[in-house]
Amino acid sequence: RSTPTPSSAASDVYKRQGINAEYMGIYKMIKWICSRQTAIVAKTALGILATPNRTFRHKLYDNFEIKVSPQEREKEKELPVWERKFDFKKYMNHTGPLKLSTGLAMMDVEPFPRMKLMKLYYLILQEAKGLPDKYHYKPLLVEMTKYRMKVVDEHENIREIEEIINGGVIEQLIYYAHNEIKLARIMKQWRPWDT
Repeated sequence: RSTPTPSSAASDVYKRQGINAEYMGIYKMIKWICSRQTAIVAKTALGILATPNRTFRHKLYDNFEIKVSPQEREKEKELPVWERKFDFKKYMNHTGPLKLSTGLAMMDVEPFPRMKLMKLYYLILQEAKGLPDKYHYKPLLVEMTKYRMKVVDEHENIREIEEIINGGVIEQLIYYAHNEIKLARIMKQWRPWDT
């Protein structure tokens, strides 16, 4: 059997809208369904279909790229990790066996756990700067974060990081880091040191 080809007039309409011939049947079906729905749904569905070859997270990390000269990079090696500029490319590499599952319900495997942890730890240190020194939670938070940053910086193997920090799987560490940032922001609003 041969598949029916659309007329040249219909084909021209589809080409103007950026739709390949293989998507015409799907396009017609979505257009018919969307004509029964609101205009917003129609525009959304047609917009998604009109760009079938989108790339996933295209240029997602371009905003984080920091231009550092080789001389500056050598100077930064002497500094502790928490005083360096965040270099996301360094932390995108990790070694060891790949995980298929975390073994925890509702917790997916993180594709770049070292990078995400380091970024969150930098954010925790920034949030901790807003807390007063007399608040006893601040030195504990800063020291724990600096220790964990050092461990993540020195080790590329995810299992080694999990064993040394001993706080669960690395996805749990990411979850805890998110919660630390939230807690630091809440403490800034509540100001418990004033009571």
